[in-house]
Amino acid sequence: MVHELKTDQFNKNKNQIARILQKYDDRFDQIIPTIVAPTLKANDPSVLNFVRYTKEFLPEPVTVHKEGVTGNEPGILYADQSLFDVFSFPIVLGDISEFDQTPNALVISERSARKYFGQENPIGQQLTFDLYTDNMKKSPKQFQVAAVMKNIPSTSTIQADFVMNLDGKTSNHWGAGRVESFLLLSPNAIREEVETNIAETYFANYGNKFNSKPDYDEWKLQPLTDIHFHSEYVTGGSMGSLVFIKVLTIISVLILSVALLNYILLNSSLSLKYFKTQKILSFNGAGKRDVFINEIIYTLLQMLLALFLAAPLAQFIHQHFGEYLGNNHQFILYDYPLQLFLILGSALILGSIAAWLLERLLSGTLHRMQHKSVNLKSRQSMGAYFIVGQIIVFTALLMSSFVLVKQMNYIQEKDPGCDLNNTQSFAIRETDLSRIAAIKQELLKSPFITNFSHGVPLPVGGENMEEVKVENNPKESISAILLQEDPEFVEVYNIPLLAGRNLDPNKQPKSFDDFFKVRNSPIEVLVNESFAEKMNQKNVLGTILRGHGFQHGVIVGVVDDFHSESYYNPIKPTVLAYHMSRVTGSYSIKYKEGHLVEACKHLKTVYDEFYPDSFLYQWHYDQSEAYGKDIRRTKLISGLTIVTILISVLGLIGWSILATEGKTKEIGIRKVNGAKVSEILTMLNRDFVRWVTIASIVATPIAYYVMTKWLENFAYKTTLSWWIFALAGVLALGIALLTVSWQSWRAATRNPVEALRYE
Repeated sequence: MVHELKTDQFNKNKNQIARILQKYDDRFDQIIPTIVAPTLKANDPSVLNFVRYTKEFLPEPVTVHKEGVTGNEPGILYADQSLFDVFSFPIVLGDISEFDQTPNALVISERSARKYFGQENPIGQQLTFDLYTDNMKKSPKQFQVAAVMKNIPSTSTIQADFVMNLDGKTSNHWGAGRVESFLLLSPNAIREEVETNIAETYFANYGNKFNSKPDYDEWKLQPLTDIHFHSEYVTGGSMGSLVFIKVLTIISVLILSVALLNYILLNSSLSLKYFKTQKILSFNGAGKRDVFINEIIYTLLQMLLALFLAAPLAQFIHQHFGEYLGNNHQFILYDYPLQLFLILGSALILGSIAAWLLERLLSGTLHRMQHKSVNLKSRQSMGAYFIVGQIIVFTALLMSSFVLVKQMNYIQEKDPGCDLNNTQSFAIRETDLSRIAAIKQELLKSPFITNFSHGVPLPVGGENMEEVKVENNPKESISAILLQEDPEFVEVYNIPLLAGRNLDPNKQPKSFDDFFKVRNSPIEVLVNESFAEKMNQKNVLGTILRGHGFQHGVIVGVVDDFHSESYYNPIKPTVLAYHMSRVTGSYSIKYKEGHLVEACKHLKTVYDEFYPDSFLYQWHYDQSEAYGKDIRRTKLISGLTIVTILISVLGLIGWSILATEGKTKEIGIRKVNGAKVSEILTMLNRDFVRWVTIASIVATPIAYYVMTKWLENFAYKTTLSWWIFALAGVLALGIALLTVSWQSWRAATRNPVEALRYE
């Protein structure tokens, strides 16, 4: 949680750094032309500096060689020299003054310097990288280390151990060169004015030359400190969740409060065992101050011992904590002295509060003891309030955990309207469609591969929406997803055809150039059921559509609705066509169930035959990965619920001690008068049942409200069934009864003579 909140906060210029975003249809994109940022710096005095960067886009690590030492590094960063001026990435060794002018210059991190050069000075030495050319050919390239930078903090949005300059990756064309760009603004800069300047500059240099009505003229500057938590409108979305941080904070405070109250309750209960000791101290002149000093020393010693034992336990738990957050975070207790100091300070403060409350309780008890009027009803009432509060907490968490698990199961079991199983996607940079046909023929020779499709694979992961005009209603447009797909697409993903027919393979482009030719006749398109409903026509077949992605198309078929995106989003109107004004380099194969390994092996063999020594970029849809963040958070909250229950159990034990000690003589009298053990157990447990029932009634609307808000994030969600809350209440009651029954049984089976011998 601390790691999330510290993201990008270490940058000294954090409040002046902003990322440039360009709007495409319904969302903003952080990848923009390389010429934008330097042009702004040249003509806008409020722009002090800029930095552009891009990454080596490969799913596999880049291989690095150095005299027998070989490593696989997770990506390379290409950036301007100003990266080290705009961001707080200090250079600790070497010189970067000529970084931009040196094509093979390289800056490495301290950890990489130790890894590849040990104790040697790395400045001026060579490292060899196995990079890929534009046609995906592996090409070894040597770089010379110019400088060593301090390890970039794990709390940085930008991560890299190797930085190369942007040589060869920039362009002066306003429609080419795609990088992420950041501006360093002057302290008094007005972001809205800079955004207007970007739009005007872009339109003057590109929009009015190539678009009579520019579609991409909206720009935005996103503050660096907003990127981690507030990028829901940006392609790729937010990396962090403030809602989740708030939920964790509330749960942590509740757990801490429950633990503190239980500590007081347990110590208060245990103090009853030492009445004689306290009475002797009181009769020998011990006053409130002495009691307070004894209690605070005792409490602080307990706190320090607990911290000593908790540190290695926290270290052990932390090794598995990254699994739930999806990242490998540092263990802050040892790495950040300030946090350690705050933890120790908090322990001392909480210990002092606990000692003060105990002193008040004990001094009142001693006063009543001296006057022979010891009455534990007030303590029992106080304990009852404590117990009800914590039962409300863990019952609400228990209910919430049930809903979280139910929703995750619902997502994983929901029918997406298409078959995402047994599909493998891959990418090829190929402009010769005859070679694609030959690759398809070779792939289908495998007994494990049943079909092949050239088109955008599912799920699309946030495809942009485009406005599509309907010929017989030109004033209205339908916002739809355009998917470039061939006729085999519906077969690979098993999408039912509801009306009409599939795309005709004989009418598809025969060459790469055909995609971009001006067409005199409409192309064939498919639409999904949602699109057809938006048209408000009885028969949509044969209707002409016009869109930006295609000049005009005729609807030849209607397919069933299918989830092209995640369940966070509703199914949107969708147009499927192959002959568009663009071409995708993505492909998908359908393989026999259980034969993914064999299919991928054959795919790699065929690829190597056509593109030797080239990298095959392939991926496989995994639903557990697609919703991994929510699944991990569900596990985390479920784990915290268990912790809360365990802490509450300790509180129940303390209250049961209070309750049974206060009724010891009553139990003895009842047993002497013939009361059965079951009757005494009923008497002792009656209060527990009442308090748990009250806690469940209070917890239910709280959990219902919180879960309703959380489920609003999903377009498709499970129902909040009544049995979830009833089951949680029954479990809370069962846990409470099992916890207190042992103490109640001991009290009920005790020899009554022990309770009445001094009466």
